[in-house]
Amino acid sequence: MTRFRRLFRSPTALFWLTTLAMYLGWSLVTALCSGNLPYDHIEMLIWGKGWQLSYWKHPPLPAWVCEAVSVATNRAIWPQFFLGPATTATAAWVVWRAARDVAGPWRALIAALSLQGCVYYNLECDLFNHNTIQLPFVAALIWAGWRGLRGSNLAWICFGACSALAIYGKHSAGFAPVGVLAFTLVNKDARRLWRTAGPYLGLLTGTIVMIPHLIGLWQVDFTPFHSAFLYDTEPSPWWGRITYPAEFVAAQFVMMFGVWIMMFLLFAIPGQPTIEHESPAVETRKAALYFFWCTAFPLALAAVLSCVLNLYMHRFWAMGWLPYTGLVVLLFVRRPIGWSGLRTMWIAWCVLAFGILGFVALRFTVRPHLTGNVPNVCFNGDELAEHVGGRWKEATAGAPIGIVIG
Repeated sequence: MTRFRRLFRSPTALFWLTTLAMYLGWSLVTALCSGNLPYDHIEMLIWGKGWQLSYWKHPPLPAWVCEAVSVATNRAIWPQFFLGPATTATAAWVVWRAARDVAGPWRALIAALSLQGCVYYNLECDLFNHNTIQLPFVAALIWAGWRGLRGSNLAWICFGACSALAIYGKHSAGFAPVGVLAFTLVNKDARRLWRTAGPYLGLLTGTIVMIPHLIGLWQVDFTPFHSAFLYDTEPSPWWGRITYPAEFVAAQFVMMFGVWIMMFLLFAIPGQPTIEHESPAVETRKAALYFFWCTAFPLALAAVLSCVLNLYMHRFWAMGWLPYTGLVVLLFVRRPIGWSGLRTMWIAWCVLAFGILGFVALRFTVRPHLTGNVPNVCFNGDELAEHVGGRWKEATAGAPIGIVIG
C-alpha cells in the first residue's frame, strides 16, 4: 500500500502510467475490435507504395510511415493499429516535457492529462492520417521555439526541422511556426534574437528539409492547394466573411470542452493543503505569454484569412495548433492546486479518457448487432479484398489493371 500511495504522489510516475495506459488501451482496442483499417489508413498504405515527394491531395509523411512500417513487418496489418495512438502519446510526452520547464512537475502532469479533454486527442486517437501525424511535431516545434528564446541555437535547428516535418504531415501545420516567428518580431525581448544566429539557423534548416517536398509540389502542379481551396465551386455568400471565421473559432472552443471542465474542477476547490512545493526555474509570465501567443495566433490568422478571402475553413485544419491550451490556463491561473481539486480533476479525466475508449469499443462490437449499422472498420478486409479481386479477374480475364480509383 505504501508503494501504491507513493506512486500517486509522484507526478512523473503518474504521467508514464496514464500515457502508457492510454497508448496500449487504444492500440489494443482498435486492433482487437476492428476487422480492417480505417479508410484513411488504407489510403496511406496505397499511396506509400509510390514513395512520392507529394501526393495529389496531401503531403507524404503519413504515407511514408505506413509503408515503412508495412515493409519492416512483412506487410502485417496489426502493427498499423499502433501508429495512431503513438502520435497522441508522443504529443503528450512533448507537452509534459515542455511544461516541466515552465510550470513545475504537477502542473506539467496536468497539462499533459488535459489533452484527453480535447476531441482531437481522444476521439481521433484510433486514426493515423494527416490530421494525427502532425500532433507531436507541432507540439515539438513550439517547445523548441521556447527553448530557442532562451538562447539555444540547437533548439532553433530543432524548430526548423520539426516545422518542416509538421508540414510534411499536413500543410495547415505551417500556421504554427509562423506564430512562433511572429512572436519573435512583436516581443521586445525576443526581437534581440535576430541579432544572433539562432533564428537564421532555424529558417535554414526548415528550408533545406522542405526543398524535396517543394519539388514534389511543383511536380504535381500544387494540386494539394487546389483541392483544399477550390473544392467548392459555388460562390460563398457575403455573410460568410462573418459566419465562416466565427464558426471556425467557436468549433475549437467546443473541441476543447473537456479541457475547460477539467480546469474548472481543478481550481474550483480550495487549494489547501497545496501539492506544489517546487517553483519553476523560469519566469512564469513570459512563458504564459509565449504559449498563449502560439495557441491563439494560428486561430486568429486563420480567422482573418477566412474573413478576407470569404473562405470556409474546416475545424480539423486547427487540429495541431492546440496542444498547450491546458498549459496556458495553468500558467495564467496561479491559484494553488490542492489535493481535493486534483482528485476531482482526476475523476473527470478517468471518465473522459476511459469513457471514450469504452464508447469506441462498444461502437465496434455491440452497435452493429443492435442497429445493423456496421462501421467500415468492422468489415473483414481480407475477405472483402479477395472477393473484389476475384470479381475483377473474372471480368477482365486477368488483364492488368489500367487505373485504380479510390
